[in-house]
Amino acid sequence: MKMKLKVVLGFIILLGILLFVTNPTQDDFKHYINQEINDKISNSEIKSNTFLDKIVSEISAKIVSEIADVVYNRSNYGFFSYYEIEGTGFDYKYVGIMGTFIRVSAKEE
Repeated sequence: MKMKLKVVLGFIILLGILLFVTNPTQDDFKHYINQEINDKISNSEIKSNTFLDKIVSEISAKIVSEIADVVYNRSNYGFFSYYEIEGTGFDYKYVGIMGTFIRVSAKEE
């Protein structure tokens, strides 16, 4: 019985250490959001191959990314982090765990 308890306790401790070490940082979230914005812009319904349109898309992505840096809130719980981006007409919530981000809520008006 004691051996099972030690194994379970050891597993829980190792899992806690793994979660703590792989908890994404604010910089990880900024990079993730920037990538999401760039993907959304490049996959938008408006497709254009002109040089000017590509420059405008890049500039737009950078501006939106900078705004996202300012308006998000992070709650760090050690083993995972909770991110919320709120604005007029939208509200996105993410959980950052084990080096990845999971969108748990998205509301757009």
